[in-house]
Amino acid sequence: MPALTVVRRAVALAAVLGVVLSWMQALTQDAFAVEAVAVRMGDHGNHTRFVVDVSANLSFAVSSLIDPHRVVVDLPEATWKTLPVSGVGTGVVYAYRYDRAAAQIVLDLAKPAAVISAFMLPPGQGQGWRLVVDLAETTSEAFLNSQGLRQGSALDSAVARPLSGPGQSVTDSSSLPSPPSPHHQSPPPAAVSLAKSETAPGHASGPATPQPKKRASPETATTPPQRAVASLHATGPRKEPREAQRPMIVLDPGHGGADPGATGTSGIFEKHITFAIAIDLREKFLATGRYRIALTREDDIFIPLRERVASARTHKADLFISLHADAIASPEIRGLSVYTLSKEASDQEAAALAERENKADLIGGLDLSHESRDVTNILIDLVQRETMNHSARLASAFIRELRREVQLLPKTHRFAGFAVLKAPDVPAVLLEMGYLSNPEEEQLLRQPTYRAKLGSALVRAVDHYFKGRKVAQP
Repeated sequence: MPALTVVRRAVALAAVLGVVLSWMQALTQDAFAVEAVAVRMGDHGNHTRFVVDVSANLSFAVSSLIDPHRVVVDLPEATWKTLPVSGVGTGVVYAYRYDRAAAQIVLDLAKPAAVISAFMLPPGQGQGWRLVVDLAETTSEAFLNSQGLRQGSALDSAVARPLSGPGQSVTDSSSLPSPPSPHHQSPPPAAVSLAKSETAPGHASGPATPQPKKRASPETATTPPQRAVASLHATGPRKEPREAQRPMIVLDPGHGGADPGATGTSGIFEKHITFAIAIDLREKFLATGRYRIALTREDDIFIPLRERVASARTHKADLFISLHADAIASPEIRGLSVYTLSKEASDQEAAALAERENKADLIGGLDLSHESRDVTNILIDLVQRETMNHSARLASAFIRELRREVQLLPKTHRFAGFAVLKAPDVPAVLLEMGYLSNPEEEQLLRQPTYRAKLGSALVRAVDHYFKGRKVAQP
């Protein structure tokens, strides 16, 4: 056989072997890839803890970036197959998101924060491997100085662990009970939201909860005090016999999924702002024990406008509050405004409703399928007029309370034909909570303290509204 032929065959065989080996290597890597199985987060008061439960030990890298302030956790060995790719945060973390292409978690910060600890926690107490990142508020200058990359190797951490002293066991505060079931009717998907934990011992299946301030080892620790946590499930007041008599409020975090809404000066999306405020507001309403709450979305997903309205009617809502934050070309303009349905849009909607073939349960549970067109038009018009009057009363209550806490736009009460306001029998308002195109207002909407002030004013307004309607309260 000529030498040239032998060489050619050898080269071809080597190429085939190379392809086979590459394919086998890819299969092996996929089979043994480390999978992220849960994300948890907790506000411990003096620091915020972010925990990723993983299927095995792995290496990681942590870095800090500005414009906007954020912390990036690189996980080149991990896969993120079943977890939500984004969620709302707590403490110094405003929100988190996972970039599949870059294999990294991005923690968007509500304020400058330093990574004070980052390490792999080995299995123990029924838990598997965990990546733990601790952050604490710092100054802008210190944050700038902390920028850069810090590597964390498997089996060890390249970052110090100041939160645990010598001889102490390090835990991720995951030995708490699961939060109670939510008080809304639809089952919540796996999206991070804020909740409260009970104080009885147990095991948490949700995100990491804050550790007690006295950092005892797990073997000697007593039952920790009640703490704020980020949980996979919503929570509310203890169920009481007359819960059905509590008004049902449906909160609508605007946009979501493929629809990001407006973009702020720092690059943050409106959908993240509205979702974070909806979560905060839900907790405030539930904490009063006077209301039942449902959200139109509990994750970063796209929901058509008509389905949002349908959600309000499905839940037999007494109120529908849609949350938004706009952006315009003039960055100096700022202020909150309240929208209710315009008369022209109401008339058009009434005509459209009357023309629909299926008139059963169209308004307030009434079956209009056997009524004439004239009777149907009159009934729909009467119901819509009453609904619009209640919506206007709610808008006035919002403005009265909000002007004491936040800056409002001139002519704060405005009218428009927004689709989410068109439920014929559910009083509805749309809150434009500010302009993300205004740098100062964007920063305010990202601050938990400002959102808390905003939420308290809205709860007071709703209280006044229902007192005016003399709705039975438990």
